[in-house]
Amino acid sequence: MNPLIARPAFNEYFDVDDWHLVPVAPNDPSLGQRLELLPAGITRLTNDMIALHDAYYKPLLHDPLRYIQIRIQTMIQNSTASEALKRRVNDRTEIAVRVTKNRPSSNAGLIGANLKPQIEQRRFPLNDIVTDVYRRELGNDVEIKVLWPSDFPEDLISRLESADLQARYRRGVKRHLRTPEATFVNETLLRTEVEDILEDYARNPDARSTDRAIAQAYFRRVASLHLVEFRNSASQVKVSRVLHLKLDRPGDFDSLLIFTGEPPQTSVVPLPVSDRRNYIESSSLLRRLILQRLPLYEQLKSSNKKLAYYPRSTHGTLLSTVTYHSPLESHATNDPFGALYTLHVDRLLADIDLLVSTDHERLADQQLEIAIAIVQALSTFVTLPIGIGTTGARMIAGFLLGQSAAALIAVRGQIADTPEEADALFLNAMFYSLFKIISPVVVNVIGPALADAVTPAVTHSVSEHLARTASFYALIPLHT
Repeated sequence: MNPLIARPAFNEYFDVDDWHLVPVAPNDPSLGQRLELLPAGITRLTNDMIALHDAYYKPLLHDPLRYIQIRIQTMIQNSTASEALKRRVNDRTEIAVRVTKNRPSSNAGLIGANLKPQIEQRRFPLNDIVTDVYRRELGNDVEIKVLWPSDFPEDLISRLESADLQARYRRGVKRHLRTPEATFVNETLLRTEVEDILEDYARNPDARSTDRAIAQAYFRRVASLHLVEFRNSASQVKVSRVLHLKLDRPGDFDSLLIFTGEPPQTSVVPLPVSDRRNYIESSSLLRRLILQRLPLYEQLKSSNKKLAYYPRSTHGTLLSTVTYHSPLESHATNDPFGALYTLHVDRLLADIDLLVSTDHERLADQQLEIAIAIVQALSTFVTLPIGIGTTGARMIAGFLLGQSAAALIAVRGQIADTPEEADALFLNAMFYSLFKIISPVVVNVIGPALADAVTPAVTHSVSEHLARTASFYALIPLHT
């Protein structure tokens, strides 16, 4: 396991020989000396950072087009096909499909038995065959037979017919997000994002002084982060990508809701203690932020379209008493960032499975937007590079929901005019996510006082490594 994952202190991670003392001011020894990390120590930290990066960042998972291409190419290369066929065939090779329409059903009677089936031949790119897109396009009321070329060997045909790339992709995402490296990096990013939000809010002159004081209380360790649960008469479910900051004292006081993945103006929502019920039930912003973070199956329930206090009965000896309870309930946790990440991953994977399993028919536009929002949330956890945003999320959502490769190419074209420009933008986004990760990890190991001097050197070396290994995009040309 990568030693950085253990969150070691600098005296646990480095050896004594990794440091030396240098004068604070070479021309004035009276100012004392300071510790400086020697090149060997920087190299060790850099190598561990590179290993961490290589373990958690999986570029193949953020570009379905590349994923499809490489998987198909791998199946072809691993088959017994001739070398000439391996050179000729790729994911865009067109394959003939025989389509039989108006086939008589078993209960059609004599009239139906006399109907002559209509037979036509269509052609589809191999990637649409392998991902079963062609079946959705042709519909259910036809008989379909793929007419594989005569020079395709049986083992290749078997691989192509049994390849479920969407299921394989989902398994890859699940394995990746639950690795120790991905967990460590993403929990670190969560902590950094939440603490940056609170630092900015504590200095925000437009915020109420009492609300700024709550943010400041977190850094004084007199306020704690809690998970949030959504409740009503029909549902009870924890909410992902939100934490509730409460003062560590008995009683009910003003508090703050912190929403990750939001722009600064909506990342903090004060929760006043006075007239709280009216605020919760009337705030359209709070309603949107909470409801869009519910699981997909909860979002689609008609009963979960608002935040409202709900009745709960308490049975006594003679009479039952009805009291109204808040739709938002806090739960204490010793590890808010670990708990939030685990909750988010479990929720995300369940939502993806639900989307794919129910997509035998076309999703409505609203549901597709929900799908894109769900996959967009994945981008905050470095499967997608942070800077790509909705376009990359739309590609993954489209892939999981069975859109054709042509549609995915069109979506990818929204990133840039040419595949080369798109690759450059993806690479820039990878660098951006890398920079967001290195700084908190370095600070964790050597402390903030020394991090400013070491972080640039580590970042430069890891960036050079990324630039060398990012030739992934040139391995297989993107067909247009």
